Amino acid sequence: MKDDKFESKAFFVCNDGYRLVGDSSRECMEDKTWSGSVPTCQRSCPDPPVLDYAEVIELPEDQYFPREIFITYRCLPGYKYDLFLSPTVQCLEDFTWSGTTLFCKKVDCGDPERIKNGKIQVTGTDFGSIAVYSCNIGYSLTENSHRKCTADGVWEGNPPQCK
Repeated sequence: MKDDKFESKAFFVCNDGYRLVGDSSRECMEDKTWSGSVPTCQRSCPDPPVLDYAEVIELPEDQYFPREIFITYRCLPGYKYDLFLSPTVQCLEDFTWSGTTLFCKKVDCGDPERIKNGKIQVTGTDFGSIAVYSCNIGYSLTENSHRKCTADGVWEGNPPQCK
C-alpha cells in the first residue's frame, strides 16, 4: 500500500550482493513531493576479508565495492610485509575478492640469549613467543625468568643471570 501523506517516510534496502548508492530514506514533503532522489542498488563485492594479521587502510565512505576496486591492507603490530607479495585485494568480475595471500609475516626475534649455569625453554621465536629461563641446581635467577618476543623483533628486557 502506498503512503503519500505529509511526513511519511520511505526506506530503501538492497538485495544481497548489492549496495545502496544514495540516501536510504525519503520523506513526503508538504507539497506532496518526496525529498531527495531515488537511490539505486548497484552490484558490489561484499565487505573485504577480515584478516588476523592485517587491517584495511581505508574503505570507501559509501562502503560500495565495484568491480576492479583495490583495497589495501596494513600489517598489524608484530607483523611485517613480505616484500614479494602485494598487500591488496581486488573486486573481481564475478564480484568476489581476489585471493588473500599471507603478505604479512610474523616478526621473528631469533633465538633468545643463552645463560651461563642455566637453561631456557621457548615457545617459538616469532612475535608473542615466550622464553622461560631456569637455573641449574645450586644457582638462582637474579631477574625475571620470562621474556617475550616483541612486535619490534627483539626479546624484551635482558636475560637473567644464574648466581
